[in-house]
Amino acid sequence: MTTDPQQLELVRTALRLRASVSYAAIKKVRTMLACVGPEDNRVRGILNYHGTTPGRSTASLIQIQNFKRATIKNSEDAYRDICAGISLEMLRFCYGDPLEVLSSCVRHFVDAGSPMLDADYAAIQARIVAWLAGQLDVLDQYRQYDAAATPEEKEALCLYRKLASLIYGIPVSEVSKFPQRMVGKHARLGCGFSMGAPKFRDTVKRLSGYDLPAGLEFKAVDIYRSSNPAIKSYWYEVDAAAKRAILHPGKIFTPENRKKYVRPEVKFVVREVEGIPFLLIRLPSGRKLAYPKPRIENDRIVFYGNIQGKANWGDIDTYGGKLVENIVMGVEADILCRGLHNCDESGYEICALIHDQALSYYRNGQSPEEFVRLLTDLPEWASGLPLAAEGSLVPFYKKD
Repeated sequence: MTTDPQQLELVRTALRLRASVSYAAIKKVRTMLACVGPEDNRVRGILNYHGTTPGRSTASLIQIQNFKRATIKNSEDAYRDICAGISLEMLRFCYGDPLEVLSSCVRHFVDAGSPMLDADYAAIQARIVAWLAGQLDVLDQYRQYDAAATPEEKEALCLYRKLASLIYGIPVSEVSKFPQRMVGKHARLGCGFSMGAPKFRDTVKRLSGYDLPAGLEFKAVDIYRSSNPAIKSYWYEVDAAAKRAILHPGKIFTPENRKKYVRPEVKFVVREVEGIPFLLIRLPSGRKLAYPKPRIENDRIVFYGNIQGKANWGDIDTYGGKLVENIVMGVEADILCRGLHNCDESGYEICALIHDQALSYYRNGQSPEEFVRLLTDLPEWASGLPLAAEGSLVPFYKKD
């Protein structure tokens, strides 16, 4: 090993350069160029229909669903300049390290070359879990928020800010956008499926780059659970119903409900299909989620499936909170599919799906308002669910 300072500095420089070009976002650009169609500049085959047990689509090739968030403030301007042919030197002068700039612009590469319609469901999973569990106060709060006429009214009724005010022990009006509202947002969206404190801390760090003050993760989880007792109870009721179904094949079970609220109907049963036992969960839509070879082991639910992060299959254990998450995602997928069907029948051409966000090519006579209306048109089985989406006309994919 060399001890020459100049040689060591060259090694350090090489390692820094190697790390900078290893950005996953940079690699996606190369993949885009390899996948793009020769005649129309489109990339096809990037979504797998019903790629997960709940029925949501998964991503292939360029993995559009996990595009990197921008780390520079003016990524949209940078992207426009890149498209206009800005020189490397000028890019560095105006925006900083070129590779960091390019990785921050990767979402904007979803670009039709003309305006697109963009619609994003508002906190859809948090709304669905409250609807399924019968957390009536939260449902009412969402209805009030959706009915607010001005941005100021919406800010005062924001459920992220309200939860943050409880976590931090301050009035809603004093909640800061960062980090307090952000922490409230992660708690509202993440803790509905029995997420524990360590995972909550990791989630905030991974998604927002923020290290929670010591102990705040425990307070946030405790506050969420104590302020959403029906949701907390639902985790255990679903867990018990699934276990009873496994122990009594052929018999149908529903989560216990000791309150007057008539919950959307979710049923559990174990039955054989071609000689293989499946735990079937019937969603409110009538569609079923299937878990093969279910059994109870050390009071945990175990089934046979694809092990996450691996190519092989084997035993996977699950629990009430995780099953609730699957049910919620299944309901979300059913609602999205209905909305997409509405859009197709009305002449809207969907060009990309990013989880609960849809992009459509813009045609004369179409509007963001109609696009949202088509996507949020509720089926009869979803009566009582406060569903909302935000729509706009965008030059390219630009979700924060």
